[in-house]
Amino acid sequence: MGIEKLINEQVVTLYLEEKEMKQFVGLETVKKNQIQYPSPKNPRTRDLNAKSPDIVALAKSIEKNGLFYRPILRRQNGTYEVIDGDRRLIALFDRLGETSVEAFVWKIDDKEADIMRLVSNWDRKDLTSQEKGRYLWYIIKNEMASDGKAPVEDFWKEREIRGEYITRISNIVGKSTGTVAKYITLWLETPEEYREVIREKKERIIEGAIRPSQALKITSIGSKLGNVTESWKTLAPQKLKDKELDIVKKGIRDGKISNIEQMKTFVNQEVSDWDKISIFIKKEDRQLASKLASQHDTQIDKIFRATLYVAQAHKEELANALVAI
Repeated sequence: MGIEKLINEQVVTLYLEEKEMKQFVGLETVKKNQIQYPSPKNPRTRDLNAKSPDIVALAKSIEKNGLFYRPILRRQNGTYEVIDGDRRLIALFDRLGETSVEAFVWKIDDKEADIMRLVSNWDRKDLTSQEKGRYLWYIIKNEMASDGKAPVEDFWKEREIRGEYITRISNIVGKSTGTVAKYITLWLETPEEYREVIREKKERIIEGAIRPSQALKITSIGSKLGNVTESWKTLAPQKLKDKELDIVKKGIRDGKISNIEQMKTFVNQEVSDWDKISIFIKKEDRQLASKLASQHDTQIDKIFRATLYVAQAHKEELANALVAI
C-alpha cells in the first residue's frame, strides 16, 4: 500500500510539474457534504457502491489498518470533486460512517483534472481495457471539440487528424501511440449493447488471460458474425493467441465461417494443431521446410510431421541439434 501511494503521488506530481501546473493547495480535512462522490467522470464504470464486495473488503482493511493512501480532490467553487479515491471515500463515508477525510487538494481546470484522473488510475490492476478506451475517447472528444472539430465523429474518420490527436494524448499520458490507439479502437469498435459483455469478462482481461488485442479480435469476430456475446462465450475460454484468432478471422474472410455455429466447428475441428503451430515458426525455418517439401514433392505440413518421426528415431542427433540452434 505504501509503495502504491508513493508511485501514484510521484506520477501525478511529476505530470503537473512538467506541465507547470503547480497549484497544489495542500493536505486538508474535508467534510463529507463538501465532496461530490463518486465522480461521474471516474474511469471505472463498476464497483462504485457501498454494497460492492470490493468496497466491503476495502472498508474492513481501512478499519483495521487505517487510510494509507489519501484521496486526491479538486477544489471548485467551494466544493470538492474527486480526482482519485472514489472507492476509498465510499468505504469511509458509506460503510464506516466517517464524516470527514484528510485529502490532497489541487486547484486545476477541467482539462488538467481529466488528465490527472487518468494518469493516477492508469496502472491500477482493476482498470480494464474497456475503461481505458472509454476514458481516452472521452478526453480526445473534449480536445477535438475545444479545437472546433465538431461533429467529432466526422473529423475522427480523417486519418491525419486521428493521428494528430492520438499522438497528442499519448504524449500527455506517457503511453505509446499504439497503446492509446488500441484502447480507443477496442472501445469504439465494440457495439454499445455488447460493451457489458467485456465488462463481464473483466477478471480475465485484468489477470492477463485476455490481452486488449485479443479482446478486440474476439469482439471484431463477433461483430462480423452478428453476435459478440456468443463470440466471447466461445472464444474466451479457448485461450486462443492473437495469431490463432487471426486464423479464425481469415476463415471468415475466406467464406468458411458465416455464423457462430460454423465458427465453433472451425475452432474445434478445422483449426488443426499444425495450423496453430506453424504460424509461430520463424520465417527462415518455414522457407527451409518449403524448399524440402518442393524437393520431395509433398506438402509442407508433412515435412514438419516427418521431422518429428526422424527426430524421435535419432535422439542423439536431436540432442546435438538442440544444442546447435
